[in-house]
Amino acid sequence: MKSHPKDYKAYYLLAYLYEYNDDHRRYGPGFDMPRAIELYQKSLALKEDSVWNHVNLGWLYRLAGRTDEAIGHFERAQMLDSRNALTAADLAFAYLDKAMLDRARDVYEVFLRGVEKLPDSLRFKTFDDLLLAYQPPPTKTP
Repeated sequence: MKSHPKDYKAYYLLAYLYEYNDDHRRYGPGFDMPRAIELYQKSLALKEDSVWNHVNLGWLYRLAGRTDEAIGHFERAQMLDSRNALTAADLAFAYLDKAMLDRARDVYEVFLRGVEKLPDSLRFKTFDDLLLAYQPPPTKTP
């Protein structure tokens, strides 16, 4: 970091590492959420249009119970890459956290219509599939 203080990727990669705990589990007990958030914010300050910075920061905010902030980042990621299945699902899940079923359905169905051919790897082929998989955020950490 000292040798490349303006490299957004360096901050992104370090933030990603802080999402893991000592047992190498992402978002596992003891991971350093505040440090990961700080590093993603620094990365975004250097490159605001980085989709994965927005997605990962959105996840951390969602886990922290800061759903409005998570939605803002997921919406920005969706604007940057409207064909990204993970971004569409994350945004829909965040809307579901706020009991915004219609917005969740709209964002996911618009995404599905925008994809010419659904890849086999797409986990949620319909909004109903997404609803079945929905789980509220498991962790609330400052």
